Parts: sequence; C-alpha cells; structure tokens
Amino acid sequence: MNVAENVFTMFKEHKESFQLLRRARLEHIYLDYLNKGFALNFENNLHEENIYKPYLYAGMIFNVSMAWLDNDCKEPAETLANLIVDAIYFK
Repeated sequence: MNVAENVFTMFKEHKESFQLLRRARLEHIYLDYLNKGFALNFENNLHEENIYKPYLYAGMIFNVSMAWLDNDCKEPAETLANLIVDAIYFK
C-alpha cells in the first residue's frame, strides 16, 4: 500500500470527523497536518533538496480528499491513490 492509499484509507475511516471540519470551514487543519507530515517525511527519509515538492504532494492529496469527501467518499481509496500516482507520472 502506498502513502496516498494509506492517507485516503485513514481519511475514509474518519469521514465523519472530516465532514465536521468541512462544515466548520476548518479544512486548513487537515492541510496543515498534511503539509507538516510530508515535509517531515521528505526531510527525514527522502533527503529531498527541493523544499517545494512535499507541498505539491500534500496539496494533491488535500484537494482530492476534499473533492472525494464532497462526493461522500464513494470510490475506493485505491482508485484515488492510483489517480495521484498516474498524475505524478503523467499517465
């Protein structure tokens, strides 16, 4: 299971909490969490020199997550994860 699939799986497991955040217009809390997590992962594990890459990944996950939430998380997490991977590799 890749990182994106893990994120989407956990997101769906906590869908009701994310719906509450969305209704309260506090989605930025989730975005902040993703930004910090990806930045830390890139810094500690990938030794990435481009400081903007983690935010590209976090932004993709965030935006797809919010659209998925608006659609009641109907598609499987794996489908969305594959969409992200395909977008990264221009498929």
